[in-house]
Amino acid sequence: MPRCVMQFLFATLGWRCGLPGTRGAATLMQMQLTGQAEVRQRELRFAARVHRVRTLGTALSALLVGAVLYEAGAPAWTWALLAANALAWPQLARRVMLRSPEPMIAAHRHMVLDSIAAGAWIAVMQFNLVPGALFVPIAQPRARLA
Repeated sequence: MPRCVMQFLFATLGWRCGLPGTRGAATLMQMQLTGQAEVRQRELRFAARVHRVRTLGTALSALLVGAVLYEAGAPAWTWALLAANALAWPQLARRVMLRSPEPMIAAHRHMVLDSIAAGAWIAVMQFNLVPGALFVPIAQPRARLA
């Protein structure tokens, strides 16, 4: 691959590289993958960060959805689903992610499920404009972590 193409790719990806003949902060040796234990530790730290954001996002989302459900006089089973989504889902997702051989893949899979749940709750709120408009930005940071 020509050197100018590699420099463009590194610049596009935001990497500071040490290609031969360039002066960068990192060398190609430093950019190589580290040992499996270090990679696993990074993935577990990522899982912890995702868990914190997911827990905060579902708690704030539950407040919005709960306000609409209260106003609409929703049945008890809807409240039970909301409680399960807000309280049990973040813990279950964390546990599955930590036990997965590939935590990053599990995190992506869980973020898809988070997005599906967000869409379902917007439908349960009968597409109420103000809570729905506030709900989407709360759900978005969880999707951007990947």
